[in-house]
Amino acid sequence: MSTRRATAPKITTAGFPNYDTDIFTPIFQKVQELSGVRPYQGKFGADDEDGIDTAYRVVADHIRTLAFALSDGGVPNNVGRGYVLRRILRRGSRYARKKLGVPIGSFFSSLLPVVVEHMVYLLQTSWRLAVDLNDAGRRLSRTY
Repeated sequence: MSTRRATAPKITTAGFPNYDTDIFTPIFQKVQELSGVRPYQGKFGADDEDGIDTAYRVVADHIRTLAFALSDGGVPNNVGRGYVLRRILRRGSRYARKKLGVPIGSFFSSLLPVVVEHMVYLLQTSWRLAVDLNDAGRRLSRTY
């Protein structure tokens, strides 16, 4: 069970959305630092007129997914789980480029240290993650 699912009943019944937790706040702060967009405000649906809060959530979810998948040996490519990782990277990169206005080449690998810092399990393989994610980001930027 993911951390988000395990904490959801406790947090959401208290009136706080999943993304207002300590897991996502550091990632949101780094996204704001790198992109220069307004801070995350927790807007959903029609209230998120510019789509920036949605982009924050997509990017944060996707960098966490990619970090754990890469640490388990996954590689973004065009076969099997690698294809799923490639699609996750493409979707996250699309939101980063269109909504946050950042170049996609090394954006995700720049977020990786924040994820690694808060997810101790990833510390063992963080150097390999950075190389893999940076390479995948560069390849993706050539296709846009």
